[in-house]
Amino acid sequence: MGNRSLMTRNKILCAIILALWIIPITFRSNCFAAAPITWSPADAGLRLGLKTEQSRINANLRVVLNNVGPSNLSVFVAMKSGNGACYLFQFTAIAADGRRLSISNLSPESCQPSAGLVLPEVISLAPGATREFAFLLKHLVYMTKGRDITLDSLLRQGYAISASLKIRQKDLDGALMRGVPQPANGRFWTGRLTSPPPRP
Repeated sequence: MGNRSLMTRNKILCAIILALWIIPITFRSNCFAAAPITWSPADAGLRLGLKTEQSRINANLRVVLNNVGPSNLSVFVAMKSGNGACYLFQFTAIAADGRRLSISNLSPESCQPSAGLVLPEVISLAPGATREFAFLLKHLVYMTKGRDITLDSLLRQGYAISASLKIRQKDLDGALMRGVPQPANGRFWTGRLTSPPPRP
């Protein structure tokens, strides 16, 4: 009888220890939630995706570029200096009534004035490849008279967010003049992409 009681207590103790080990792992995995990517229609072999990610600490907006064409693409995405990068993505918050608000990226690492060399940043995407760019929602801001409103706050008010990228031939000509080499394989991308708002 004593042995059975001891075995029962040992089983209960093991079950408690196992539960205490599993619960924190489950909790940590659920502290991070990512919305599915919403994709723009492809233009000249490239498409743009948008998704939001939420954790207990920060909320991110992620812009994804995906080469869906048959050849390598070189994509002009930013102007970069020693003080940071000024990305060429444009963000728009969209209200339920269709009103559109232009969103600025006020990250400390973005678009800082620089007296030094400023160069285009060009990424290379092989067929099927993707590249992601993360932006903190608290650094994406609608600038209005009197106060600035973060994108995080606008999303909580029911706004949706869209991202776009537009590269014209004259933008590439300017990049080439600043020393960007011609692609060894493939081609430069030109076109316009606009993502639909991420699904809730």
